[in-house]
Formats: sequence, structure tokens, C-alpha cells
Amino acid sequence: MPNGNAPAQGIFELPGLVAAAEEKRYALGEYVFHQGQEDAHFYLVVEGEIEIRIKDSGAREKVIAHVRAGELLGEGALSGKTLKPASARALTPLRVLALSYKKFQELSDRDPASARAFLLQVLGIVNERLKRSNVKLLALFDTIQMIHQYGDDLNQMGSALLAHLKNLVGAEE
Repeated sequence: MPNGNAPAQGIFELPGLVAAAEEKRYALGEYVFHQGQEDAHFYLVVEGEIEIRIKDSGAREKVIAHVRAGELLGEGALSGKTLKPASARALTPLRVLALSYKKFQELSDRDPASARAFLLQVLGIVNERLKRSNVKLLALFDTIQMIHQYGDDLNQMGSALLAHLKNLVGAEE
């Protein structure tokens, strides 16, 4: 079963969700979905790890995140958005629960309270991701500012960046 400390753990405890979802397995290196692909599924990782990849301007894939057991991905499908903005590839043998938009709608009609609880949990997880992304964007913005400020003095820029990173790490703990 999923990691008990994972943010999506409570989702696995909603019986209506588990009954509506389809279990899928993927081999090491297999893609769950590709960037730009239509896929109306929301995924809960039961076992294994996924890397999230996105193509850069040169059409090379870059790893931008990892999703582990007990975590979720593809939550845009719950709002009917089915075009995947990134690719998801199994880093290990993988077992997921896949919930289609159609099955979610059926669950919503049949058991509105469970659907509401499910969406609130997903919203909380997405909110936490957004907060972490905001911290990273702020760090990137600050780094760009320092590059402009100390562009000609690499030693001073390195010292300023190191001090800034230490402050950021201390603020997250």
C-alpha cells in the first residue's frame, strides 16, 4: 500500500474512489502518458516511482519532478482537461489507480459527499504544490536579480547566491 506519510494517503481510504478506479501496471521505463496526449485519467501511485518530463524548446525531455507511492498526478483530468502538459515515465515497476473523468462524474452523481471529500483532499495537495512552486519561482527571480547585480564579479555573485540559498533552506525547515 502507499506510503503512510504521503500527502495523498487519505484519498486511498475513500471506498467509492477505490471502487471506481482501475488498477494499472507499468514496467520500468514505460510511459503512463506523453506530453500533448489526450488522457482523461487522474492517477494515484500505489507502488513505484514516476518521473515527470517536459520537452524544452529543443524538443529534448527534461525531468522536472518525481511522483512516488502515495502521491497523485494528472489532477487536471478531474476538471475535464484531458491534454497532458508533460510526460510521465515509470522509474520503477509501477502500480497506479487510474480514475477517469467519466468514472469521477458517476461517483459524483452516486455519492456527492465522497466526491466532495475527494476533491477537497486533491485541492489541498495541489495547494501545497503551488506553495512549493512559488518558493522556487521566488528563488529563481532572486537568482536572476543577483546575476544582473553581480554579473561581472563571479566570486561576489557566488557568495551572494550561497547566502541566499542558505536562507531559503532555513526558511523551509
